[in-house]
Amino acid sequence: AAARLALVAAATEGDPRAFGGRDLLGDLEKHVCASGPAPGCTAKGDFRGAAYGDGQALAVLALLRGGVVPPADAVTRLTQLVCEDGSVTSILIGPGEHCDGDPTTTGLVALVLDEAGGQDGAVAKMVAYLKKAQLRSGAFPPYNGATTGSVAATAYAAQALRALGEARAADAAVWWLSREQLADGGFGFDEGAESGALYATAPAVLAGTGTSLVTLTTKAPEPTDPPTTPPTTPPTTAPPTTPPAGDGPDLKKAVSYLTSPANLRQGRYYAAGGSTTRADFGLTIDGAFALAATGHDNDALRTVVDFLDKGGKDREARTVHDWTNAGSAHAMGGSMGKAAVLAQVVERDPRDFGGKDLIAGLADAVCTAKSPHPDRSCADKGAYAYAMSVFGQSLGVIAQLRAGETKAAEAPLGYLAGLQHTDTGAWPSLVPPTGDADVDSTAMAAMALDLVPGDTHAGAVDRALAWIAAQQLPDGGFPGAAGNSVNSAALAVQGLSLDAGKYSAQIAKARKFLASQQNADGGFNVAEAGQRGSDLRASTQAVGGSTGISFGVLTRSLEGTTPNPVPSPSASAPVIVTPGDSAGSAGGPGIVDANGPGGGNGGGGGLASTGGQALGLAAAAAVLVLAGWGAVAVARNRRTAVGGGL
Repeated sequence: AAARLALVAAATEGDPRAFGGRDLLGDLEKHVCASGPAPGCTAKGDFRGAAYGDGQALAVLALLRGGVVPPADAVTRLTQLVCEDGSVTSILIGPGEHCDGDPTTTGLVALVLDEAGGQDGAVAKMVAYLKKAQLRSGAFPPYNGATTGSVAATAYAAQALRALGEARAADAAVWWLSREQLADGGFGFDEGAESGALYATAPAVLAGTGTSLVTLTTKAPEPTDPPTTPPTTPPTTAPPTTPPAGDGPDLKKAVSYLTSPANLRQGRYYAAGGSTTRADFGLTIDGAFALAATGHDNDALRTVVDFLDKGGKDREARTVHDWTNAGSAHAMGGSMGKAAVLAQVVERDPRDFGGKDLIAGLADAVCTAKSPHPDRSCADKGAYAYAMSVFGQSLGVIAQLRAGETKAAEAPLGYLAGLQHTDTGAWPSLVPPTGDADVDSTAMAAMALDLVPGDTHAGAVDRALAWIAAQQLPDGGFPGAAGNSVNSAALAVQGLSLDAGKYSAQIAKARKFLASQQNADGGFNVAEAGQRGSDLRASTQAVGGSTGISFGVLTRSLEGTTPNPVPSPSASAPVIVTPGDSAGSAGGPGIVDANGPGGGNGGGGGLASTGGQALGLAAAAAVLVLAGWGAVAVARNRRTAVGGGL
């Protein structure tokens, strides 16, 4: 209790030497056990009566934040709680006792030992454990062996990982937290909880705002924006922790263009153009990705998804699977991958999307050998059948990884990785490769490889991003098939956002370029030069790309949405579809508010945030709520987890 009150004082610019009439730091110094076991002391160095690892850690942190060097024995006791696997036990066990740790306590103790200094080995061991313990969803389990996420465990792990330089893993964790936030702003204990809990909400707030008990303060408050996004699958990284820097496009206006009746036919699909009356299913999915990335019209997104998922037909009676050929001998790997990723983005089942199992279809589409000439269906072993581009190959890999099919994805992932130019880090555009180097394809391949757990492909991703950054033109654009291309700039933003901290300047410059290519109707030009006028394909790419969210982690719940009414083809006047606000119809702020909390230009938004002032006022409450968490966590950790790992 004294430690928590001292931390309240430190966080709110109070004096822990004179808080409520007590010298809290002095009290802590006088209550360090000189020996043990003894009443209130398990071992030498315990703070008397601490009982749990978090209590010991908070007491050490309170002294550190108060400018007091903690007793060496007290710090040593924290290191004695580190188990063989790098986890930290929540119980203040004695030397030699059985040690079984958890991510919650590990995250907190790692923060404190790092702040104490001189414990690099122990801290590195804890970080390695946390990275290994992270679930494919980005969450952390409440205890070793659990397969579902815990809000508190994920929050503490995210705080520690961010403070210790593991931004990618931290972003993935906060992305998962953003999906767990309830309509009232709170968080429950466990994955999928329907009611909030103070014990879980307090650390989630700190993680979402990029701070921790080590740095929390009300001094000089500034507005904060937590991460948007998270992944629904195994990321080693996630979308940027802050909105992309710089002046970006007006995405609300762009969404209005994308959903206008003149473009989105009956609110359900984009037409292929020319004399045909058929749908362009690939472009329609691009539009759905854009709507999902912004969250500015969730009902329109629902309408498009329902059309694709429920067997909707275009004017030529074609469904989406007349485009994917799923279930046939000519199934298109890239097309199936794209449709499967959309299903995953909106939390539909890719194993039953439009009546087809796209994940099984992708597994069946993996080529076992190169097709003999003149058959071009299989570019090589590991390629997807009829996937004629790196773009398509990447989407297939992303879909399989997001579905947890790591074994089935090994061959196509290996083939994709093998296409990278060893000298530059770039990828070609076509499959089989022609020797070119392409920004769009390199960004897509990097997003796919970045989903693989561990560091196996981290070097390849880093080289890809460095190459992309080097291609940026003086005005912020990037070269593509159409010249200084809007598509390429948008995909470059998505790719570079995999390491947003390193490439923030390039991202800001690219978003400014995209803004310069936006027209009065909200759409975007194809390129900086050439014919002026808005182009649907370029606009879908520009909208989604501007948010910086990788296709590997993009998600948008359709819960609470309502599909728009479908007008009759013979109606005398079009139905006016009005884009919703950032909350859509889902009853709360979206995971991504690419125009910021106040609208206008800019990006991002995630866990509900009211800025630094509110955070400052809540600092004391956030610290106090942690009181008693240890006992609650221990009791809950004895339960049996229910559900899967995603």
